[in-house]
Amino acid sequence: MNTIPTNAHFCQRARERAGVEDPEALFLYLCRALDEQRHDVIEHCFDVPGPEAPDGRPIRAIWRFRVASGEVFYAVVSRLMMRPITILTHEQVRFYREKKRLQKPKGRKGRRVCKS
Repeated sequence: MNTIPTNAHFCQRARERAGVEDPEALFLYLCRALDEQRHDVIEHCFDVPGPEAPDGRPIRAIWRFRVASGEVFYAVVSRLMMRPITILTHEQVRFYREKKRLQKPKGRKGRRVCKS
């Protein structure tokens, strides 16, 4: 039986979107940085709105990192396993930022107090 590695999708997108020659090495590098909480390598941007884990936290988050060429890309990371799922460009992250913005409650926060 032919099994697909857990990082196959990430590696495919890293080749397509970032032009990374060794996406497996990038995947392992990001996994290690996430495990060691190396915020100098990979930085948390925001949680992705959508389904939540049993503890109430969103199950995906967007993290920013740089590739060897110096370009900035974003990884969608599974919060349950703390592993990159896919890689996004800056333009693609705009979609998630807009989705997050639209889910914020509208209106004023708290009561407005007027001085007489």
